[in-house]
Amino acid sequence: MKLKIESFRPDVLLVLDINLFPAKLLKKLVSPTVLCVGEIASPLPPKKFVHAYDMIFSAHPGLVREITNLGVKAVWQPLGIDAEAFEALSVGERDIDAVFVGSFGRLQKNTGPLLAEIKKSTPTLEIFGNAKNSELRKFGLLENYRGPAWGSKMHSILRRAKISINRHGEIAGPYAANMRMYESTAAGALLMTEEKSNLTDLFIPGEEVVTYSSNADAAQKVRFYLDNPQLLEKIASAGSVRTLRNHTYRQRVISMLDEIGKLARGKRK
Repeated sequence: MKLKIESFRPDVLLVLDINLFPAKLLKKLVSPTVLCVGEIASPLPPKKFVHAYDMIFSAHPGLVREITNLGVKAVWQPLGIDAEAFEALSVGERDIDAVFVGSFGRLQKNTGPLLAEIKKSTPTLEIFGNAKNSELRKFGLLENYRGPAWGSKMHSILRRAKISINRHGEIAGPYAANMRMYESTAAGALLMTEEKSNLTDLFIPGEEVVTYSSNADAAQKVRFYLDNPQLLEKIASAGSVRTLRNHTYRQRVISMLDEIGKLARGKRK
C-alpha cells in the first residue's frame, strides 16, 4: 500500500474512514510533507487516531467541536448527493404513499416505535433495509417489510415515494446530519424528518421539508400530507430544487478543496 500511495506522489491523502488508520500506520504510509485529511460522522476513535490528521471534515457539528477541542482543525461539511445519479432516474407514478429506508439497529432505537405509530395512520407504509423478522414482528411491521434496498434500487424506491420518513441515530444528538435527507429530497419525495437545531442551515422547514417533534406528530403529519397532495407536491418539489442546487457532491468538493487549499497555504508559510 505504501508503494502504491508513493507512486501517486500525493500532496494530500484523504481518508474517508479514520477508524482504519492508526497514527503509526499513517506515518508508515505517507511522508511528513503529505497533508493527511480525514472525514467522519460516527463516534470518534481513540485520540491517537484523531491526532494523526492535519484536518478532519464532519457532517456532525458536535463532532466538529470535539475534534477541535482535541487540538485538530475540524470543518463542518454536510453530506450530499450525486446529482447525475438522481437526474438519470426515470420519472413515473409515485405509487408508494410513505416509505422508510434504513436499518433497525442498536443506535436507532426509535425506528420500531416511530414506524409502528405511523402505520396506525398509514397502513400502506413500506419498509426497506436491514431488519430481523423478530424485530419487525415485535412492532407489528412484518407485513410492511419489503427487504433490503441499496444504491440505484433505493434511489428508484425513493423516486416512487410520496413521503420519505427519516430518523437519525443516537450519535446525531440534536443535529441533522444523515444522508437520507438529501437522497429523499433529490428523488422528489417529501422529506419527513425530526426537528433538529441545525436543520435551517440545510432546508427551510415547512417549505422544503416537513419536521416532526414526536412519533405521534410524525404519524399525524404523514396522514395530513397524503390527504393534501397539492401541498405535499409543492414542498417536495421545493426540497428537490434545494438539494439539486445546494447539496451536491460538486458543491461539497469545491468547499473541501477550498479548505484544503487554505490549510496547505498555511503549512507552507
